Parts: sequence; structure tokens; C-alpha cells
Amino acid sequence: MSLHYNPSKAITLRQAKPTNSPLNAVSLTSANKQRICQIVNVFETGQKQGEYHALAVHADGKQGSQQISYGRSQVTEQGHLITLLKLYCDQQGRWGKQLQPYLQQIQRQPLHQDTHFKQYLIKAGKHDPIMRQCQDQLFDRYYWQPAYHWAKREGFKLALSQLVIYDSYIHSGHILAFLRKRFAATTPTQQGNEREWISQYTQTRHAWLSGHSNPLLRTSSYRTLCLQQLITQNNWHLDQLPITAHGVTIN
Repeated sequence: MSLHYNPSKAITLRQAKPTNSPLNAVSLTSANKQRICQIVNVFETGQKQGEYHALAVHADGKQGSQQISYGRSQVTEQGHLITLLKLYCDQQGRWGKQLQPYLQQIQRQPLHQDTHFKQYLIKAGKHDPIMRQCQDQLFDRYYWQPAYHWAKREGFKLALSQLVIYDSYIHSGHILAFLRKRFAATTPTQQGNEREWISQYTQTRHAWLSGHSNPLLRTSSYRTLCLQQLITQNNWHLDQLPITAHGVTIN
């Protein structure tokens, strides 16, 4: 369940093209990246590989409005769902013709009660490899890479740090600036200690989520609880296996 949205404007399809992320600057291996994505997939859909057809409606949009949350890492109706649909239609997905007309409606009118729209999304995610490929491309482009480059810019190098940062991007769209004001630690580029900053950010984020007036946010505090457990276990390289994320075992 991702609680961010971007209502300002649609992102062009050109921007959604995937690129390969370097792994070495933040000391990640391909196995690290796979585990990080699996853990966040579990947070979002309860499955390590993610459920590409998972669809839910949550009151987590603008001013508490209801919106669709869809796919492997739960892109939202008021956020990047339009970007995903443009990419899918452009690549001539199996249900592209049925979904194409909705490009003129999404972000202009609510679609969470449109049964046909939701059925097309579910069918595409369940049965069409093109939809799965489009989701992988989108989540890498708009969430993994921004999280990775923020971590790189701020001097973070450890796998658990990247997990904490990536989860914040998936769940909230970015590192939450107002939470950073609530703790004293500074990032490595500001002569701070990496583990200290990650620990304090996670603790602060957990307190915010678990004490929030919005029940959806309160419920999502299982994410930060899991991250805190990994910090307590000193599993900074995510190499102490197996890892249990929200009841799911990851090797």
C-alpha cells in the first residue's frame, strides 16, 4: 500500500523508458537488490515476487479520497498509474485497446468504482507478460533509481540503508523532509554516521506511522517494525539469512 501521489501532471511515456542502475556505488550486489525488492514487494502485496495483478481501493488519495492501488509495488491512481498505462498501451499489451480510452479519464475523474477498468487491470497483470515487464520498468525508473541516486548523493553505502531509503520512496514517494527535522543525525556527506542516520530515520518514521490518526498509515507501521528488527540484528549487508519480512521468509 503506497500512500503517495503526484497529481500535478501526467509523465510522458518517453520518461518511463527503463535504464540500468549501477550497483557498485552503494556497495550493492545483484543479490542485495533482489532481496531489497523482495522485501518491499512483501510489504506491498505479501508476495516476494509481488502480485502484478493485485488491486485494492484505499482512502489514501488527496484529502482522503479513494483511489486504486495496483501492481507489484502498488502504483496509485492519482500517481503513476497513468504512466504505467501509457507504457503498456504503447507496447501493445493484450488489453491495451480496452485500457486506451481510460487514459483520457484517469486523474481527471475517479475510476475506483469502474468495474470494467479494474477487471482489465487485473487481467493484464495476471495474464500478460507485457504488463509485468512494464511494471518492472516503471518501478525501476521512478522508484528504485531515484532512491538509489539519493542514497549515493548523501553518501550511503550499505544494503540495509538502501532498503530503508527505497521503502520510503515506494511508500511515500521520497525521503520525508518533515521527519528529518525530528532527529539530530546527519547524512554521511554532512559528516554524519550512516548507521546512526538510518536508525534514527527509521525510528522516527515508525513513531509517525504507528501514532498516525489515519488508520491506513497506522497499519503500515509493520514496514518500519521490520526495518527496525533488521537494524537491531545488525544485518547491514542483508547477508544474515533467512530474513523474515512481514511473516514471509526471504533467502
